Parts: sequence; C-alpha cells; structure tokens
Amino acid sequence: MKFIRPLTILDAMLDSSNVTESDATEWTSGTRVIGDVRMVTTTANGASVATHRIYTANTTTGADPTLVANQGAGNGWDITGTTNRWKMFNQVLQEQTEFATIIDVSITPGEVINSIAFMNIVATSIDIEMVDPVDGVVYSTTITIPAYNGVTDWYSYFYEPIVRDTSAVDFNLPAFPAATLNIDINVSSGDAECGALVMGQQYNIGDSQHGANFSIVDYSVKSTDSAGGVTIIPGAHKDVADINVQIETSKFTEIKNQLASIKSLPVVWVAEESISGTHIYGYFRSFNIAITGPTRSTTLLTIEGLT
Repeated sequence: MKFIRPLTILDAMLDSSNVTESDATEWTSGTRVIGDVRMVTTTANGASVATHRIYTANTTTGADPTLVANQGAGNGWDITGTTNRWKMFNQVLQEQTEFATIIDVSITPGEVINSIAFMNIVATSIDIEMVDPVDGVVYSTTITIPAYNGVTDWYSYFYEPIVRDTSAVDFNLPAFPAATLNIDINVSSGDAECGALVMGQQYNIGDSQHGANFSIVDYSVKSTDSAGGVTIIPGAHKDVADINVQIETSKFTEIKNQLASIKSLPVVWVAEESISGTHIYGYFRSFNIAITGPTRSTTLLTIEGLT
C-alpha cells in the first residue's frame, strides 16, 4: 500500500501544454453585467492572480473576480468552472481536460519527483520522458492502458465494447530535482481525457491484504412520481475503500506520523499497482493501527475518494 503526496502544479511549473485555453473571454477591468462570463489566465489585465478559472457575473460589477471578497451571491462573481487546460490539476476528479488524440504537457517541478499518477483518464497509452538539463534524458517509458471487454467467446471478441482502465501509476521516476517531465496522454481516436495528473513523492505503508472492500457513493438523484415513473438525474460519484495493510511494527510511529501529516490532504492511494480499480485519489476517513505482534502489525485504512 503506497500513497503519492501530490505537488501543487503552479503556472511557473507548466512549461507548455497543447491544450488551448480558449474557454471564455479573458477578464479585463471594466463594467460587466449579470451573466457575463470571463476567465482569468493572466495577471496582465489587473487580476490579483492567474487562477485559470471561469467566472460568471451575478451583479453589474467591475471588480476583480479572483478576490474572495468579490465572489458569491451579490458580491460580483460566481466561480463556474476551470479552464480545460487546468482541469487536470484542479483536484476535481470528474472534471477532465479533453483534447483531440493527445494531451501533451511539459512540467518542471523544481524538486524531486519519483512517482506520477493519471486518474480518470481516457487513453490507450501514456508516454513519460524525464529530461535533466545536465544529463539529458534520464528516464523514458510508455504505459499501455489495458483493455478488458469480458471476452469469453468469439461473439464477445467481436461485439462486446472495449473497456479500458481509467487510471495508471508509475513509481519508478529517478530523483533528478531539476528535470522536466514531458508527458503525452494518447488515444487512438476521439479525445484524450485526464481528470487528474498527480506527481510527487511516494510513501510505502506496507502490504495490502486480501479481503479489502471497494465501493462507490453515487450522487445521482433518483425520484419517483405519483404514477410510479422514475426520473434519474446523473450525478458525480466517489470511491470508498476499507483496506487492511500489514506493516512493520518497528515503523508504527513513523507510519502514524505520516498518516497524520496528510489528514487534510488528498493523495493518490494505491493498494495494488497492477489493479487500477484499487487506485483512489482522495483522503483517508480514518485509520486504526493494531499492534498485533513484535514484527508485523495491521492497519485498517478507510479511504474516501474525491468526486
């Protein structure tokens, strides 16, 4: 059982992206009326910070939409989204960056990064290249996204829809703090999509045990009218898991402190690297460490994913 403590991706770290940022008109100072939609991707026009968010005016206003005092009902602006380019960095898992065929980004974190995760993706493969300014290419790999379509006979081979994994992780990045990561998220046709690109340093808690429970919480709204008709309004969902992890008893204090340090931080949890259904981006709801022996003990982790 590992987790990746995520690095917040800032403007200065994102060297390039082929995803255009053209979701709305750029905000500039001046009077806006109710319903006007603006995005803020630069501070050049007087905004306090480049948030890469989309705002809708809820009053007639000339205020800077990036200031908290100017947000909310009657204050000038409502936050109504994130630009397509930055959705993959905004911690809203089910908002996906989408672009035809390939999402191509280059990121220079400015510190050691040894792990990376791609969550809620639509892709057939992911190319990762790490380039150090002194040593050149120090790491290069292609992750092939497996497809499972329940093939049990020739009919299902030809006619069952192909269903691919929706997450991928790589824990093998070498420690080069000045390196740039060049990442391509590829799809054979249609749009490549990514709900979250998470990079950071990994921590290994211990060994996940059989008997783990995985489920989802569905926020769709289902209602039944007086005639018995059912209406379903699709909503978001999140993952929930209860996982027993066997740890080294000698690392009890270290593990307890590591978990306490991320109590309010969403991280990527990986119970089993090769099974994408066990990859969850979210928080732990609780942990319970039972010191059951002199060398090995058990931790019960309850994890709640982001929507």
